[in-house]
Amino acid sequence: MPKNENRKKKLKIIAFSLLSFLLLHYFCSVFQFKNFITSYMFSSFYDLKPNTVDVVFLGSSHVYTFIDPGILYQEYGIAGFDFASETQPVWNSYFNIKETLKTQKPRLIVLECYTAIYDKDYHVAGNIVVGTYGMRLSRNKIEAIKTSDPQKTWVTHFLEYPSYHNRYNDLKRRDFYPTCSVFDKSGKIRWNIPKRYLRKGYLFLQETVECMRPDTTSVSDTAALSKKNEIWLKKIIELSKQENIPLLLIVNPYVVSESEMKKFNRVAEIAKEYGIPFVNYNFYYDEIGLDFAIDCFDRGHTNYRGAEKMTRYLGNYLKENYDLPDRRGQREYDTWNLSAQYYEKLRYNQKLRETLEFSPYLQNANVEKNMVLYVARGNYKNATNYEDINLDQATGNTAWVMQNGKIIFASQNSKDYCWHTDISFFDSFTIQSVIDTSALPDEDGAILAGAKPSAQALAEAPVYPQVKYNTTLLETLPNGISIFIYDTVIGNLVEKAGFAVTSENVLSEQKQGI
Repeated sequence: MPKNENRKKKLKIIAFSLLSFLLLHYFCSVFQFKNFITSYMFSSFYDLKPNTVDVVFLGSSHVYTFIDPGILYQEYGIAGFDFASETQPVWNSYFNIKETLKTQKPRLIVLECYTAIYDKDYHVAGNIVVGTYGMRLSRNKIEAIKTSDPQKTWVTHFLEYPSYHNRYNDLKRRDFYPTCSVFDKSGKIRWNIPKRYLRKGYLFLQETVECMRPDTTSVSDTAALSKKNEIWLKKIIELSKQENIPLLLIVNPYVVSESEMKKFNRVAEIAKEYGIPFVNYNFYYDEIGLDFAIDCFDRGHTNYRGAEKMTRYLGNYLKENYDLPDRRGQREYDTWNLSAQYYEKLRYNQKLRETLEFSPYLQNANVEKNMVLYVARGNYKNATNYEDINLDQATGNTAWVMQNGKIIFASQNSKDYCWHTDISFFDSFTIQSVIDTSALPDEDGAILAGAKPSAQALAEAPVYPQVKYNTTLLETLPNGISIFIYDTVIGNLVEKAGFAVTSENVLSEQKQGI
């Protein structure tokens, strides 16, 4: 009996310990910060197969909003990874290089030097979170935190959970979803990334802000860097030499100030002292083709258009100056190919959103791996320009669905239908017929609010399609064409658009949101 009791006691301890561990793990997964970069930078890096990264890009958001590894792979065959985080200080870039070398043997290290001009020896706590919290526990992580933060808060950042354990009042819907979900400002899921490996560190920015182009041609003076930044910049140069890996220092183009240019000129002096190439792309706006009216997300970052231009210009430079293999078609690099397709689809979708004319919009919407729902209502067929559009599937109030260029549902002349499809784990569409009872006469012929329509009126009543996305009823134009586009690659509703019949009995050529 004593032995059995002792055994039961041990089993209880083991079960209690296991349950406690599982509860703690769940607690951390819910309460941990869901910043886009913290959720992905380290996790997507650790998902990489060993020795597959040929070029590692390090630095701040001036890396992950400017350099698209998908384009580098698709157009140049370069296997690159943006190992960058928000306001990543130079010393964190150093420790990220050390972390890289544990599993990768890059042929080139590219350091973007925007944060080298910062004056602070320590950054705010939020930058420590995004720069270290996803890193696996090791001596390298401990040293990164010790270098990034004053000693009094080291323990908080070593353990991580003390910094987020009291977020009870801040919890939102996003905190209970896996980190592969991306949310918009309202907290709704914007798209679901099915696998973390699709991200190679790049952040797609679609908004546009017109900025003033700076004049950089006349700045030739230099200004000193902070002592700490200069020390760690030189440490990175010495580490690359020690590991016999070529190092390229760059500054990506943005609305740079004169004082910042003077500090970048000091970076150029350090690079020259060590025989390291340095390219300040703020001298190459025209060569890149950068248009500050349409290519900026804000004064410090490019949007997806600017990133395309910068990435291609950089890709040409890398291929001309470094011996980088073409990895296209190699099985080990399938994830780069998938990533390239993923971001290519994001770019395509954004260009579709920016298309306003009806005919081009129809042509560009119905592409491979898009599901497109059309709802036609009212007297659109009587529009004077209807023949130019020629929607063969449209008859009366109707709906039809196309996927990969083929019709998978059409209501045609039916008055009683219900079509449903589950597109993914998260999303579904339903189209069903609804009787329009808004203007039906009762048995006495009167049209009164709340009156019961006659049987004959119900039989003759117009029917229109009603569309639901998950549980949300989607608005459709009562007189015109409504279009809903779902991208099965990205996993989200790309756009809701409409083309209404105008008072001049013309089907509008200009898209409107619905």
